[in-house]
Amino acid sequence: MLAFALASSCLYFSVATKPPPVLPVELLKSEEVLLFGTVGSDPEHRYGRLTFHVYADSAQANGLVYAVRQKVGVFLSDFIAVPRVGEEYAFWGRLDMPRPLRNPGGFDSRAYYARSRIRYLFRCSRGAPVQLPAGNKPMFSLNRTTSNIRNRLNSIFRNNIGGGEAALLSALLLGKRSGIRKGILKNFADAGVIHILAVSGLHVGILWLVLLVLLRASRVPYRLAALLASLFLVFYCYLTGLRPPVVRATIMLTCFSLTLLLEREIDGFNTVCVAALAILVHTPSHLFDVGFQLSFACTASIIRVLQFVRQSFPRIFSVRRNPVFRWVVGAVVVSFSAQLGSFPLVMYHFNRLTLTPLIANLVVVPLAGANICLGLLVGVLGFFKGPLLGPIASANWLSLKLTLASVDFFSSIPFTSFRTVRPTMFLIGVWYILLLLLPELKSSRRARMAVLVILLVAGNGFVWDAVLRKRRPELSVAFLDVGQGDCCFLETASGKAVLIDAGPRFGEYDCGESVVAPFLWEGRIRRIDNVVLTHPQNDHIGGMGYVLDHFEIGEVVDAGTITASKKYLELLRKVRKKGIRYKVVRRGSRIDFEENRMVVLYPDEEVMRVATLDPDFDVNNCSVVILFVCGELKLLFTGDINDEIDRAFDSIDHVDVLKVPHHGSRTPSEAIFSHGFTTSVAVFSVGLNNRFGHPAKDILEGYLRSGTHIYRTDRDGAIFFETDGSTFSITTMRELNNLSPIRR
Repeated sequence: MLAFALASSCLYFSVATKPPPVLPVELLKSEEVLLFGTVGSDPEHRYGRLTFHVYADSAQANGLVYAVRQKVGVFLSDFIAVPRVGEEYAFWGRLDMPRPLRNPGGFDSRAYYARSRIRYLFRCSRGAPVQLPAGNKPMFSLNRTTSNIRNRLNSIFRNNIGGGEAALLSALLLGKRSGIRKGILKNFADAGVIHILAVSGLHVGILWLVLLVLLRASRVPYRLAALLASLFLVFYCYLTGLRPPVVRATIMLTCFSLTLLLEREIDGFNTVCVAALAILVHTPSHLFDVGFQLSFACTASIIRVLQFVRQSFPRIFSVRRNPVFRWVVGAVVVSFSAQLGSFPLVMYHFNRLTLTPLIANLVVVPLAGANICLGLLVGVLGFFKGPLLGPIASANWLSLKLTLASVDFFSSIPFTSFRTVRPTMFLIGVWYILLLLLPELKSSRRARMAVLVILLVAGNGFVWDAVLRKRRPELSVAFLDVGQGDCCFLETASGKAVLIDAGPRFGEYDCGESVVAPFLWEGRIRRIDNVVLTHPQNDHIGGMGYVLDHFEIGEVVDAGTITASKKYLELLRKVRKKGIRYKVVRRGSRIDFEENRMVVLYPDEEVMRVATLDPDFDVNNCSVVILFVCGELKLLFTGDINDEIDRAFDSIDHVDVLKVPHHGSRTPSEAIFSHGFTTSVAVFSVGLNNRFGHPAKDILEGYLRSGTHIYRTDRDGAIFFETDGSTFSITTMRELNNLSPIRR
């Protein structure tokens, strides 16, 4: 039977992972495409726009009609009415492909959408989508029906509970978190109970128990009631979007109900394996889904640790014990074992370790159970306008308030939530093997020997890793892709780290949180010796606040520009509050790193004096310009300097690597050309299709004519430079993603 399952899963995998057909290049190049398709998912509000997917039928561009027939992700910014699932619409916009991984540790948009079988994205450009006539649409659609029920439930929650509490209830019952404020999500994460907001086995188990109690109250036999409750969970799976944790719990509870009917014993661990196999046979890509990994890791850990505790301490769960005592001990063991199963994956995916979950879960999980029960009643009564709706909704509101207050309390406890570097897959594998062997330790000598061998191999691996580890280059530099902004990270052979700028922050998006910090955690960087703020503009310093909050900082340096920039002043207040050393630099300032040195070429005192007296002085011309010398090689970091190139570059005529000033705008680079300055490599830090038109076409041609090798973050992603002091090599994320390099 297992061989058949394996063979069928391999066959299905080959079909399921086959990418959707490639669309004609004319569609991707066209500025205006008319897309026809059926909405396939509930639109969600994210970053001020609606996101959903469409089952596209066809597309029209340049007077020609093309067959599309695949799933397309849609982004809609200007909307009057929200598109409805199951309805056909026409959308105006532009087709594109999801971008691959742009920075180490960052979000891989292409892989994320590929797991949902989405190969193309569509960005609506003008007006609201036009709903098309019904045509041959089927009378009944499960997708449309479940969407209507979800929308109706959300409406009931908003009308009877309202506010953030209604959004929390929607997350608990339906798994929709888009309505929850970012600050509340952060509190749940800091308290270590973010799993409460993802519909999982906990929610399914509570719902199953509620249904079982209601059916038993109706005098339905126990075995039949268990099976009927499990069958309802199948519908609940569709209601929540077939999320892996919900499917896993439904399969396990259905197996449990069947064993009751057949009067057989059930093996929890085998049931987990059956659930995993069933999900992966249907959707192999779920193996790489974080929710799938956490769900099965936690469940397997709970089963194995409970087996170990029951074997080692049988008195604790004796029927002679007080039921309250047994419940409390059981809850503690379950909470602790869930943390043992989840923390390596949480560290790997989210770079976070939280110490409060063991206690927080004992408070928040029962409250979540109460919220689910009351929310279910509110939803049912809301459909029929029952007389008890008001009192139950009020009780539900109070329970939700208590949940938010509890989470706020646990998240505010200091020194309990830490950001961590990413553990290796080897360490994670060793940990889970040890967990799986845990129940066998007391009874099996082979298991004890296996644990000993694993620990010896792990220790041996650490030793050889230290011996054979590739020697660090004399200098490593990463030009991160932060969109229309700047961020450069330098690390010397001795481990000294320098961060120059940290990209922008606007609205809910923080480049420090989304790009810079994940890159540093990926590289196991905990301390930054020198932070350089080139000049006080958002596209350079917006993300630095997050970096200051989550890393040990040795020193912050800048030009001390007098400005009214709120983000810059907020940053300086943070530096003072944290007691970080702050230094104003001028031309001639330098920092030595063993054989390397960092020299400030600009600004000088005269420039800063003029900038202070002239309120119209361009703050770009206050940019700190840094020459980094490593052996025989020179690298120049220029910020956004515009009109003062001659003053900044008067002492040098050639460098090996130039971070092109002001994202490749005309003024500074034209001055560079007239100055006679040359560089072997030019790096442009620019955003894709930015509204400024950077880099200017004639500037690119000017660098190419001089024999310069050009790299651009909008096309290449992050750019990595390594040198031993005499020779250097350059690689890009585009090349690491196995995409063909762009001809320069």
